[in-house]
Amino acid sequence: MKLDDFQADTSDEILKLDDYQADTSEEIPKLMIPKLIQVFSLQRDVIYGISRFLWENPESSFHEVKAHEYLTNLLEGEGFDVERRFVADTGFRAVFTYDGPISSNGESSGDSRLPHVCFLCEYDSTEQVGHAAGHNLKCAASIAAALSIKECLRKKKLRGKVSLLGTPGEDCGGGTKINMVSQGTFCCIDCCLMLAPLNMNLLYPKFYTLLVVKVSYKGKAAHASAFPWEGRNALDAAVACYNNIGLLRQQLKPTWSINGIIRHGGIQPNVIPEYTELMFWLRAPNHADLVLIQQKCTACFVAAAKATGCEADFHFEETPYYPMEHNQKLGEIYKEQALSVGMQFNESHIAQTMHIGSTDFGNVSQVVSCIMPAFDIGKKVHIHSIDFHTFCGTEEATDNMLIAAKALALTAAEVMSSKSVLEAVRVEYDEQHGRRTSAVLQRIMSHD
Repeated sequence: MKLDDFQADTSDEILKLDDYQADTSEEIPKLMIPKLIQVFSLQRDVIYGISRFLWENPESSFHEVKAHEYLTNLLEGEGFDVERRFVADTGFRAVFTYDGPISSNGESSGDSRLPHVCFLCEYDSTEQVGHAAGHNLKCAASIAAALSIKECLRKKKLRGKVSLLGTPGEDCGGGTKINMVSQGTFCCIDCCLMLAPLNMNLLYPKFYTLLVVKVSYKGKAAHASAFPWEGRNALDAAVACYNNIGLLRQQLKPTWSINGIIRHGGIQPNVIPEYTELMFWLRAPNHADLVLIQQKCTACFVAAAKATGCEADFHFEETPYYPMEHNQKLGEIYKEQALSVGMQFNESHIAQTMHIGSTDFGNVSQVVSCIMPAFDIGKKVHIHSIDFHTFCGTEEATDNMLIAAKALALTAAEVMSSKSVLEAVRVEYDEQHGRRTSAVLQRIMSHD
């Protein structure tokens, strides 16, 4: 499916944006919203250029220097107020606001609180595999949607604020969104929107809790051939640790996972390794399960040290990636708009229950209403593979992204133009978090 299939008609039957007059009622009519976005439809050449630049210049987490400069210059040129080096050296915040009247008689809505919709950008690459998570498409989609909303604000057909947050370091664990949450970045934002590249369209993809742990072993160096009894082999400890985790996997629930690597295994074969290091990623659907995995892994780490006479040192990250909580009201709006532009969703049981990784966007979803639907890039290849990276650099993938981005922009426009929709999004968030707080209190009381 090509974006051109949904481009605004150039015939006289389709009016330009300036020909529309905003309704003086509380809500802008829904039928106007597609026209508002359609006329300023996603600028394919500009957006394709963003996606292509990021794809051709992959930069690993927290090293997105070229991307930071390119994106901030582009957004500044588009009229956004841009804060560079926001929270992180390669982070940014870009904001565009219109708070004047939108009615044809020049009267404002009278609402002193402007609706504020935020699109998030991720642009780090996967280490050694390029954009195997499709962050070039993910970032370009957010910018495409934000640019179309900005044009509606600039033409005084919407009232409110649209912002873009550049969030480095998502793919490596310990992403910048966690710091943004702790610094209150999202406290005045009504909702946050982003898309996830995948090989199918999913409305509510599942993202699990993630906890990163670094494990190291300290032994004693010795000549590996002449005097091996004088040494304590830290590599043996690392191998034992890795094997312990492998044995543990047999007793894990289907929804639990542990992935690990040996990051440092020694210097050269004729020296018994004195120091080794591993990293593991622990995932589960919720925090309670994650604590159980953490306890089981700790036993594996300690056992390896005891068996080899080495010293073990392990550190769990202080803040995990939280599970993603999709706002159902936002999701319903996105689905309606996505169907209107020709998208179809995979609603099979397997697709609905599978998880596709973890994200620090989950942490954001704990403090503000969010959605991150997955869109089909157009080929049945899997994320974090070289094939996925390769296809994410194609025009076909960009065209499919633009269709999904249009649906995301339409979702944002509906939220910003309708007080009742915005209120429904807020109410759902409040109810959702009220239920979770109640559940936490019940668990605490049950242990007393």
